[in-house]
Formats: sequence, C-alpha cells, structure tokens
Amino acid sequence: VESTHWGKRENPPERMQPPHPSGTRHRMPTPGPQWSGKLFARSMENREKRVMRRNPMIVALALATLPAVASVYTDSFDSINPAWTTDRYAPSLFESIADPTPRNDGNVLRLGVSDADSELNRPASYASSFYNTQGRQMNISAGPVWSVSAEVYIDSSWDPINGNSRRTGLWTRDSNPVENNSNYPIFSFLSDNGSFQIRAYDSQAGWHNLGTSAFNGFDSWNTVRIESTGSSFDYYLNDTYLWSDLTYSATGFEDLRTVYLQAYNFGAGDYEVYWDNLTVTPAPGSAALLVVGTFFCTRRKR
Repeated sequence: VESTHWGKRENPPERMQPPHPSGTRHRMPTPGPQWSGKLFARSMENREKRVMRRNPMIVALALATLPAVASVYTDSFDSINPAWTTDRYAPSLFESIADPTPRNDGNVLRLGVSDADSELNRPASYASSFYNTQGRQMNISAGPVWSVSAEVYIDSSWDPINGNSRRTGLWTRDSNPVENNSNYPIFSFLSDNGSFQIRAYDSQAGWHNLGTSAFNGFDSWNTVRIESTGSSFDYYLNDTYLWSDLTYSATGFEDLRTVYLQAYNFGAGDYEVYWDNLTVTPAPGSAALLVVGTFFCTRRKR
C-alpha cells in the first residue's frame, strides 16, 4: 500500500455527479441562494455548448480567427532545467539522455530510484515512507484554467507477471497557500502486488482507478494530461477522456503553482522510467468557450 503525506485513505468511493440545475430550456435561470457558484458556471457552460451546436458556421469562423494557444512552459529535456529542484528526497537519477526507446527521438528525461536510497538505507531524519516518493518539482504559474501534459514510457518490466514494484507520476498543485487546503491532481502508474493500475488522486477521497482501456501497452509511450476546467480536474490518457474529479480548488486558488515528476522507492530493486515533452498551457477548451461566450452575449443583446 502506497502512502501519501495527506493521510487520505486508499480506494476512494465513487463520487456522485451534482444534479443538473432546474430551469427551462430557453430561459437562463437566475442564481439564487440554492445555487452554488459551480452549478451556475456549469449551466452557463452548457448554454454556450448549445449555442455552439446550433451555430456551427459562426463559431467555426470565430475560432478560425484565434491564434494558436501558446504554451506557458514546455520541456523536451534536451538538457535539465536548473529550476527542477528536489521534492521530498532526491531520486538517484534525474538526467537528460538520448532516447533509448525504439522511438529514438532526441533526448528524454531518465528518472530513476535506487535501493541505496530506500527507507532502510537513508539517514535517520529521512527514515519514513514519506521520503519514498522521490522526484523533482518546478514552480510554474498558469490559470485559472490550465492543462499539464507529458509523455511517459512504460516498459515491459512494469508487466505484473514480472513481479516488480514500480510507480511513477505527473503531479500538480493548485495555488492555495494553506497546505492542508490545497489540491494535488496526480496522474500515476503503479505496478505492485501482481497488478498494474493507472490512477488519479482525489485530494479528499484518495486514489481513483482509471482503468487501462486507453493504455498503449507496455514498451510504448503514453501521453497523460490533467486539465483544470474551472469546476473539475479532468484526466486524459492518449487523448481519451477518463474521469473528472469534482473535488475542486477553493475560489481564488484555482491557478497552477507547481508541477512534479515523481517515482516511488519500494526498496525492492533499482529501476528507471522515461519522461518527455512536458507541456503547460491554458486549458484547450478555454479559448473556444471565450469565443462562444462572447457570441452568446452579443446574441442575447439583440
């Protein structure tokens, strides 16, 4: 069982989707005491989507005038940016190397852990499972809607038939200055105890199993993406939507503050994993919704 420093339980229950707010189809309901800010925002978003479906030509023309969404930060790991700093405990490897996979595409990040840094072998001040999570972090600001994606290579040593213990993940953190109130959306791969899982972390309920239907298989690259939409954290694997976490950031703290690349030291043998093409952008849907929202407001005035 993997531990986290939040002390949240494993195997979270399924989260219920909030009910759709009442109201007529053609009249925009007015938020009252019974409305939460998130529900009202969601109703506005649904209204904009209907406008998009009914007026595809106008929306398409509007979108065509938009510039491409610029990245806030990209990292192809041709070298290691010194802004990557140790989180919790330093991994044995965090280095740029020539892509050793069949793709053979430039340089990639090699992230590795070693038995020499396992719980039994670390200095006494680091002798707890908290420091089994070993990786680096970078402070990157984006928001309030944002998207973080990266590519990860999962080799055949992760196949549970081999009996190895492996874990790696793309972590993010919102901008809440109070640690106990912050959200950590995490996209994690785990091979342990005879099973292979792809999981997301819900800061209230713990780990959520995303399934493996969109997984490209072992000995292949997979693209993971976390999107902060303004009301949820959405998880995508290889451009396939998997799940929405409705445990969202507190109002005013929706911005992205930190990105992490982590591995976990089980003390059961050295291993390494490859990451590449980390990209932080405004959430892809935000520009489109802005155009539709502008069109909707103009249409309402007429």
